[in-house]
Amino acid sequence: MASRSLQEQLVHCGFTPKEARIYLDCFTHGASSVQQIADRLKLNRITVHSAAEQLLERGMLLES
Repeated sequence: MASRSLQEQLVHCGFTPKEARIYLDCFTHGASSVQQIADRLKLNRITVHSAAEQLLERGMLLES
């Protein structure tokens, strides 16, 4: 069996693909603004904000 990427494993556990990318970006880069995450991932700021809110509600991210 081929090993899955970490992003694929997160999706398998219930993350959306965008949530998985954002979670891994935050894990890699640490504390960041929504705009910084959006810039790094080349995503719309509103898209990142929405996904980050979902991750916050599930306790997967912390806000400071």
